[in-house]
Amino acid sequence: MFQAVVNDVVSIFQSSFLGGDLISMLTAFGSVALGALFMQRVGQLIGITALALTLFVAGSAARTLLAGQSAAETSLSGRAVQQVETGVGSLLNMQTGALLAYFLAFMLIILVLYILKSIVAR
Repeated sequence: MFQAVVNDVVSIFQSSFLGGDLISMLTAFGSVALGALFMQRVGQLIGITALALTLFVAGSAARTLLAGQSAAETSLSGRAVQQVETGVGSLLNMQTGALLAYFLAFMLIILVLYILKSIVAR
């Protein structure tokens, strides 16, 4: 079981931070960097990780919403409604292990960046 969680975290880390397109990686790194900058002490790690994941989801949603669409397709509000429905459906179908893996991957990177920030500040 532990090995499955570790494998999930590694695959989420690779897909979010090392794979995919440049905009997705910048969104992930930006949300993690902002989280590390906002963090004042290690006790805030869980809340800041939740904030970083929320920023990541919001950035990904904004990118998808504002992606170039042809004029023949639905309006911006129609795409927004479709995206919300699709996103909620994806979240409800997401396995708990995958959600935990996202949380752990983001938390580890925020912790490393926070430690680096603390070292540089001294």
